[in-house]
Amino acid sequence: PEDLASGNISKAQWWMVAERGWIEETALQGAVPTVVLPEAAPECSLHFDEALNQFVHIKSLGFGSTSISVAFSPRLEGPWSAPIPVHRPAESERPEFLVYAGKGHAELEAGRTNKGHKWIAATYAVNTLDFARLVADSEIYYPRFVRIATH
Repeated sequence: PEDLASGNISKAQWWMVAERGWIEETALQGAVPTVVLPEAAPECSLHFDEALNQFVHIKSLGFGSTSISVAFSPRLEGPWSAPIPVHRPAESERPEFLVYAGKGHAELEAGRTNKGHKWIAATYAVNTLDFARLVADSEIYYPRFVRIATH
């Protein structure tokens, strides 16, 4: 933890498929690490869900007109399911808005939907390229919360 806090990532490890496992960067010797989550997003979330006994990856499917998606894996290094669209923000239907930054918040207590399914809180952002509107409209740029059923 002290190394990470100081920006020292010299002990970082890379996944090199099951045959080689996790190795330190100095042992790469020019090899290219295995892509673990090929469809990750710049703003997303990844957490382990004990009730599901799986890792959960939540993200936006693209930028602009998008949906929030969920993917699952029994192991951090995969294999991962294909992203499953689970919520289409209403703002995605409005061409003046950009929807992005979908992510889950496992740190918030999960609850139960009215059908008895476990859910996770998720957020996404809404923005616009119209700067005057951005600064004048308090409905833009603040995170939107949704509940996503996970099983």
